[in-house]
Amino acid sequence: MDGLQTITTTVDRSSTAYTQRLWELVQQRLTIAQDLLTVTQAQSQSHSGQELSATLRLLAQKESLIDQLLRLDDQLHIYRQDDPQHRVWANPQLRQSCDQLLQQTNQRLKEVLELDGQTLQWMSQQRDALAAQLKHGQDTRLAEHAYSTADLLAHSTLDIADL
Repeated sequence: MDGLQTITTTVDRSSTAYTQRLWELVQQRLTIAQDLLTVTQAQSQSHSGQELSATLRLLAQKESLIDQLLRLDDQLHIYRQDDPQHRVWANPQLRQSCDQLLQQTNQRLKEVLELDGQTLQWMSQQRDALAAQLKHGQDTRLAEHAYSTADLLAHSTLDIADL
């Protein structure tokens, strides 16, 4: 093998422990999604006056949370292969709770994407405004240079008639 090991485990999908673990993973996913939303809101609310180090710190926090979500998604993979109707739950309330947690998680992640989209749009507008300012500044320098060159030529003592 190329360094990766495949671990085969037998999971008793007919046990309530199986669905209890599903509920725990979904609960963890909601907690991480909420933390991700909180960090994204902080980034969104303060991006205009923020220092680069603060922005980088928020981005590092987001990256860590996204990594945690990906690891949880790997653990949830086995449950995606199931038919949800055939899972054995300890009680109907646990199943309903799991469904609600999943819906809340999806809502939080949707909000994260919306805020990130708004922040990206704001950053693009700032980039375009800065590019326009730089271009205007460059155009101004070129005009100043052209005028100073014209002034220099106007005061030149070189008479081409003598050539």
